[in-house]
Amino acid sequence: MDIRAEIREIALKFMESPEMVEFMRKKDNLSVLGSIYMIMGSRAPLEDKVSAIRLVSDKLKESENASENWTQQYIQLRITECDTIIKIVEFAFNEMVDNNPAGTIFILTEHSVVNNIDVNPAVFPFTTFEAAKCGLIKKADVWWGKESDDRQYNWYHINKWIPASNGEMQHIVEWKLSHEGVILEAHGHYVLDDISLDSYVTYCDYLEGFTSLCVPYKSGDIITVDCRPARKISHAVIAENNNKLNYDGKRLIYLTSDGELKSSDIRGHLTEYNMFSGSYRLEKFTGELPDCEAVLKKISEEIKRNPAIGREDNVDEYLKECRDNIKNFMPDGTIVGDIIKISSSGCDCGGYGRDFDAVITDITGSEDDVEVFELYMAGRRREWEIKWRRISLKNKLENKHGFIIERYTADMIKNVLEEFSDDVFERLIKISEELKRNPALANDDKFIEKLIYEKNN
Repeated sequence: MDIRAEIREIALKFMESPEMVEFMRKKDNLSVLGSIYMIMGSRAPLEDKVSAIRLVSDKLKESENASENWTQQYIQLRITECDTIIKIVEFAFNEMVDNNPAGTIFILTEHSVVNNIDVNPAVFPFTTFEAAKCGLIKKADVWWGKESDDRQYNWYHINKWIPASNGEMQHIVEWKLSHEGVILEAHGHYVLDDISLDSYVTYCDYLEGFTSLCVPYKSGDIITVDCRPARKISHAVIAENNNKLNYDGKRLIYLTSDGELKSSDIRGHLTEYNMFSGSYRLEKFTGELPDCEAVLKKISEEIKRNPAIGREDNVDEYLKECRDNIKNFMPDGTIVGDIIKISSSGCDCGGYGRDFDAVITDITGSEDDVEVFELYMAGRRREWEIKWRRISLKNKLENKHGFIIERYTADMIKNVLEEFSDDVFERLIKISEELKRNPALANDDKFIEKLIYEKNN
């Protein structure tokens, strides 16, 4: 095995996707610089990453006397990069010690993702690094619970500040930690041996650098995109993939957090969250998509039948046609009587925030539309009363850039009733139950009015 391949194998230990590991070995296009980027951009503990970088540096020094087809300038550049990373990380570790000058503070900030929106961080001061780290774990336990899934969408920064000679505070170093207190990244805000630590970040700059230009998937494949903790797990459809070493001919289709269908080049989408690239955990998805991503299954099927619609010069027009057909967004198996939740901003699957709820009354009468039954409050002040109407879902959503449609499960209904005192929603449940028993009643206005009247009494 040549030295480049040996360095590649060191880096591939940090790739969490077996599919990507196998593909990158077969493709054999990972450069030494790409290997360095892959190591430093990963989710592994910082200690493990810097140990791997030392191994890479040692391999490069071996290559100076080997028969590799590299210039001495190239080898020295890569060695210098490794040594600079090692120096920065060692500096960051040394700054964690307790013998700090009087007035030193360590600022802990918590970052959370709620409904795929970054929440303003909470800030807490400490006098030592260890105290800040212990505070992180305690606060995570109290706020989120030891077993809560929400913990995985939180990360923390600890910033060290020391008094400067001019009376101000000087920012020395920043660490990024997982919700478990594991140090993932570090970079300095200082000049050390003529190296500006502030300009040589050990993580963010690596996101695009290592991300493979090629992925082992075909047009129409659905992939899992896992950029936790910065975003919740989502899915995308490969629209086009020519698997050549360039930026062209590689696109995917995905839904934004507020339900807007978009197309992007693969590399850009995997690195857009500026934390951990989706490349590390990429995998082909073969299960059942959640209701809020039902449209991706239909897009996948259509691209597999006709790959041309996923190409860059056709995909925008295709997505416009797809948006215009409400049925594309309806979950498989939707029937008359199902209660659906429609959300158009800041929504995530399974959340309770909603624009409006409705009961399906006709799902077969139109090729591109669905009829629903909506209850709403009308009037003013204390004279509110419940009204109802049949509406076209297509007309209701025509001015929305994006929207998410989900069927209410039994658990979701239970959660709504526990969280809110919602008389309108309780009436929808009653109507839903009756229509599921007898779907023909969906066209009987008098029957619907009778149900509402009976509920009032």
